[in-house]
Order: sequence, then C-alpha cells, then structure tokens
Amino acid sequence: MKVIKVDNRNRTAFEELDPLSYMDEASTFPCFMLGAVEEDDPERPVGLLIGGTFRDTLVILWLYVDYESRRKGAGNALLSAALSKAEKNGLSSVTAVMGDEGCRMMICPFEKEYFSYRSFNEEIIAGEGNRSFLIKPVTGESEKDAVKREELIKALAEALDTAEENGLMPVERALTEEDIMVSAEEIVNSRLLKHYEEEKELLQDTVFSLEELSTRKFRSALEACLKEHPYRFEGDPSEFPAAWFDPTLSCCYVEDGKVIGMLLLHKDGENVYWVDYFASISGDSKDQIVLMAKYIGNILVNTYPPETRVVIRRKGSKEKRLTVWLFGK
Repeated sequence: MKVIKVDNRNRTAFEELDPLSYMDEASTFPCFMLGAVEEDDPERPVGLLIGGTFRDTLVILWLYVDYESRRKGAGNALLSAALSKAEKNGLSSVTAVMGDEGCRMMICPFEKEYFSYRSFNEEIIAGEGNRSFLIKPVTGESEKDAVKREELIKALAEALDTAEENGLMPVERALTEEDIMVSAEEIVNSRLLKHYEEEKELLQDTVFSLEELSTRKFRSALEACLKEHPYRFEGDPSEFPAAWFDPTLSCCYVEDGKVIGMLLLHKDGENVYWVDYFASISGDSKDQIVLMAKYIGNILVNTYPPETRVVIRRKGSKEKRLTVWLFGK
C-alpha cells in the first residue's frame, strides 16, 4: 500500500472517500490530506485521511477506507504516515476525533476499537455533544503533560463545536516561551528598519501585497522558496491555501518580474497576526526581509488599531538571531 499527498491536483479522485465533504472545508483551511493507493493500481484511491494541527497535537478528523479494500493495510499505512508527520513536526500527541453514531457506522462499526488497538489508549469526553477523543502520545510524558492535554482537548472540543456552527476547520496555536509579540511601532522604529528610510521608492517598486499575486503565481513562488528554505513550524505551507494567509499584510519581494522573497502572515484572533513563513532566495536576503518587514509595519501603523500585534515563532537559533537582529529581543 502506498501513501500519497492529496491536494488540488488529485483531490477529485478521492471525493468518493469523503462523503461528509471535509475536503471542501480543507480547501479553505490548512488541513493536510493523505491518500492510500494500491502499489499495482496507483490510479485507484482506496483510503483517505484528513487532519490538522491544533496547538501541539495532530488531529485526525477523518479516516476512511473503501469497503472492498479494508484489511489490506490502507488504514495502517495512513495512520503510520500521520504519526510520522506528528513526530517530524515535534508535536506531543495525535488525537483521533470520534464521530457520532451514524458517522461511526459509515466509517467502520469498530472505529474506537481500531484506534485503541493501535495504542490510542487515553480517552477524553468533552464538548457539547460529549464527543470522544482518543489520544496517543508521541513523546514520553509526565503527569503534568496529562493535565495539560486535558485542557487542550477541552479547547479542541469547543473549537470543533464552533467550527460545526460556522462550517470551518478548527485551528489554534498557543504562545510558547520562545515566541515574541511585536507592535507596529516596534517594527517601524527598529533601528535596522530606520536604516531603510531612504528606500521608499525602492519599496514601492519591489514589495507587493499577496492580493496582487494570482493563485498560480503564489503557488509557484512558495514552492521555489520552500526548496531553499524549508518550513520549520507546524504544518506545511505547501498544503495551505492562499486564502489562509492574510492578503493585505502578507507580501512578496519581486525582482525582474519574479518573486524572490515572501513574508506570509495569518490572522489568528482579534488584532493578532502570526508570521507563518518568511524567506528570500537571492544574495541580498537580509535586505529583502527588512524591506518586507518595513512594508508590513507601515501598513499596520497607518491602517490598523494600535493594539495590533505580530507574533514571531522562534523554534531555533535562526529565528532568534533574526529577531535580535531586527528588534533587539
């Protein structure tokens, strides 16, 4: 059995494995989709897994295997791929969301037993409908981790309840000790950005909002940037739709008609924007990142409320060096 990535290029082939239309929601929100195909018949989809990241757990929202293809390893292959994804992204656990009785019968009469057999041994009941969540830790844990996870699952249940009302996928992130929040004033008053006060004409000619890019050009530019600068946080921007990134604040650096730099932000809550990805693929990368940051700072100062904050996630030394270089912290 072979596991492949499901995206806009091949998702039509998997639609019959998605009777609840999760893929329609995933097209607007950053969920990942994995498909199973048989080695000797790669054109025939036999399984589909749809999930996402909520704080530091990977959430399995949908796991379906074609009835005629069950007990041939498709479910195990998809689940193993999801577990590997969680481990690779440094998440603490994987959470399988159980459907209601009708949904369970649609997938498999023994859905809960299936996950329990694969070491999803912890169950938490939460949410308005007393939804069942089965959890498998990815890393070793302590009693403190178990308490923290119970709080996480309660928040996930609330997000799912709200999501069902609004037709959205739940996505939520939590600030860590390494993350920093900066205001618009901190961005534009950075000593390094002030160094570029005389570059306004250059800024206008080279930095553009995401609104000015076609979806095709956005995808092409993001793929080029990711080849040289892989993503280091939760999820995978190549799986995120363009609509996930704020079109006004997110921007790109263009030279000779080609996008060679990107700074992408996502709105998460009221007046809070997360830097989801930044990269430059030319020799003047620092200059380009500074100019894109200045572009965002100017928009924030001129058109956004003063309480607006930008969150920068710092998972490693590279991000820490950049924020110290830009903001002195």
